[in-house]
Amino acid sequence: MFRISVASNGTVTLTQSAELDHLPEDVDNSNDNNLISLANGKVLLSATVTVVDGDNDTATGTVSADLGGNIRFEDDVPSVTINAVADGGITLTTQDAQTIDAASDTATGSFAAAFLAAAVPSYGADGPGTTTVSGYSLSVTDSNSGLTSNGLAITLTKVGSDIVGSTSAGRCSRISVASNGTVTLTQSAELDHLPEDVDNSNDNNLISLANGKVLLSATVTVVDGDNDTATGR
Repeated sequence: MFRISVASNGTVTLTQSAELDHLPEDVDNSNDNNLISLANGKVLLSATVTVVDGDNDTATGTVSADLGGNIRFEDDVPSVTINAVADGGITLTTQDAQTIDAASDTATGSFAAAFLAAAVPSYGADGPGTTTVSGYSLSVTDSNSGLTSNGLAITLTKVGSDIVGSTSAGRCSRISVASNGTVTLTQSAELDHLPEDVDNSNDNNLISLANGKVLLSATVTVVDGDNDTATGR
């Protein structure tokens, strides 16, 4: 499994030739069991000290050190790299017409696959285990939505776990996320669109929430073959 050797100059060499057992995370979830040490009282390093005086009389003695704690074996733990989420193809579109007379319109889209694809796991020598995405949450990064309803500015606020867009007259929209990464947009009031005499591009029927307003986050957990874990967001 391993060999400990010492050179004449006092250099100790540890050579490991096989894996050692480390406690799995389901037994010890402190996540510091990746490093195990040789206990005290197992291996002693000794040397002889020789003292010679001016007329070559000598005296000798033995110096010893317990190598417990100096000999350590590190497990290969997993890691995860988080790349940018490719979510450009996921759109949630609601219709103004469906909000007339206190009605509402909803649209949903799943971000689970995009988030999982953004995570690049490295399982290490212990082999593959699992990679999961959990703990989806929404946050407001800019409360000024840049949108209006009946001429009133729509402000974004976090209410519970949802993001609500509202004016001084009431709520206009709500964004929520489920534990499986499905995002739901609920529109409950009409939003203002530019008239054609202001913007004749004929595409002002569709308006989008600008970048940098609402952030969707989640935690990626990588588990290797012996249940060591790594997380990233």
